[in-house]
Amino acid sequence: MKRGILISIVIGGLFISQNIKAENFNTYYQNTYNEFKSYNSEFYKYKKRVDEEFEAYKKIMEEEFENYKKNIEKEWKNPIVPSQKVFVKYSNNYKARKIVDFNNTTVKIEVLRPQNYKKSS
Repeated sequence: MKRGILISIVIGGLFISQNIKAENFNTYYQNTYNEFKSYNSEFYKYKKRVDEEFEAYKKIMEEEFENYKKNIEKEWKNPIVPSQKVFVKYSNNYKARKIVDFNNTTVKIEVLRPQNYKKSS
């Protein structure tokens, strides 16, 4: 009889112990999940802000590049803009340019002739 009671107490203790562990796990899981949701929410707010800032940056860069091309076109009949394979550097007044063509391994320097230029004889 004592043995039966002892077995019942041990088995009962195991079930209680498992129940406490399950409650601790559920609490841990819920806390961890809530923390994850909070971080996830903050991340998406951050991502949205960065995406919006990047789109604004791209818009400004495109507008500035268009202005740059217009300034070049005011001076040059055949404007050349930089690309991945061609480096182009214009002087501050857009009257001279240096062109480095990496595909053809050439360097060219061009200067516009002043409008009042007269060829000497």
